Amino acid sequence: MASRLGPTHHDLAVTLYDLARLLLTQQGYEMAKPYFERALSIFEQVWAAGHPDQVRLTEEYAALMCKVEREKEVFTAPTFPHQ
Repeated sequence: MASRLGPTHHDLAVTLYDLARLLLTQQGYEMAKPYFERALSIFEQVWAAGHPDQVRLTEEYAALMCKVEREKEVFTAPTFPHQ
C-alpha cells in the first residue's frame, strides 16, 4: 500500500491505525505500538497541529503506553504534540 499511495498518505495512516486497534483488541500491546507510532507520524504531516483526530490518536497511544507500563515514553516520543 505504501508503495502505491506513498509513505505519508492518509489512507495508509488509517490502515496502520486500524491494524493497531485490532492488535489492541487481541492484547497485542507491544505489537500495536509501532503501528500507532507510524500512523501518528503520518497524521502529524497530514493534519494541522491540534486536529481533534490527532489529539484522539495521541490519547489512545498514551493509554497504550500506560498499559505496557511505559508511561515515560509517552512524553518523550516524537509523536507527542508539542505544547
